[in-house]
Amino acid sequence: MFYAFFHGLFFVVSTLLFRLKVVGRSHIPKEGGVILAANHLSYLDPAIIGCSIRRRMCYMAKEELFRHPVLRFFITRWQAFPVKRGGMDRKALKMAIEKVRQGEVLLMFPEGTRSPDGQLQDGKIGVGMIAVKSKGVVIPTLIQGTEKVLPRGKKFLRPRRVFIKFGKPIYMDQMAEEPHSKELYIKISTLIMEKIKELKQEIA
Repeated sequence: MFYAFFHGLFFVVSTLLFRLKVVGRSHIPKEGGVILAANHLSYLDPAIIGCSIRRRMCYMAKEELFRHPVLRFFITRWQAFPVKRGGMDRKALKMAIEKVRQGEVLLMFPEGTRSPDGQLQDGKIGVGMIAVKSKGVVIPTLIQGTEKVLPRGKKFLRPRRVFIKFGKPIYMDQMAEEPHSKELYIKISTLIMEKIKELKQEIA
């Protein structure tokens, strides 16, 4: 009930206030485990990406956000679960893998944090590990404009245009058959970031 209500609310607000435009939504499978691998610009990214798709979505959020009671109330009902930054949070990784294996849609930010300047950063190893271990379908995702809607250090939203583009699926079946190693996870993370970069170049 809560998720459905706010999904609709966020979509209306994003459409009217941010003139949200979504391209490539048809690339997202209608069922089965999916990883939306997106660049990260703003705290608004999960809400806007979540409202732009028709399936229910979960995502990892930094542990610090769960320490604020009001914020924790909302993000947990938006299907967020905590991840510790600065190291390998095995509990969060295991939960993410299980959610994808169970057929859920997981939003991940391969860069691990918000971009300080709007440019793409290198991907972290975690997204590669989760992708290959869960065998989920990876959808490279580009979001633009949220860094202008809610800039770093600001508290109030600004009416700026937001654009989201979902790329073609990346299937993990063959890669998952390779020996699992740090090198493989880095290879997959790099591939995902390259695909996000291609999406950005396509609209430049």
